[in-house]
Amino acid sequence: MTPVESAIIGTEELLSNLQASSTDLWRLVAAVLRDRSPYVVVLRKAVTAWEQREHGHWAKVSEWLAAHNVDLVTI
Repeated sequence: MTPVESAIIGTEELLSNLQASSTDLWRLVAAVLRDRSPYVVVLRKAVTAWEQREHGHWAKVSEWLAAHNVDLVTI
């Protein structure tokens, strides 16, 4: 495991952290796990809100998506 990979939060820890969030980021991660899709489609407005209201959580989710080779498609 590379230093970058070891710095990325694990799935269970991420989900646990997101349950306390006031956003629906937990549902986003759960959907990616359930559907096993190589991409996820999200409204740009939602991403902007996550960046503003839950910057730390969004950063972790974004890193997790990248580590799992899931592309974020914004519309």
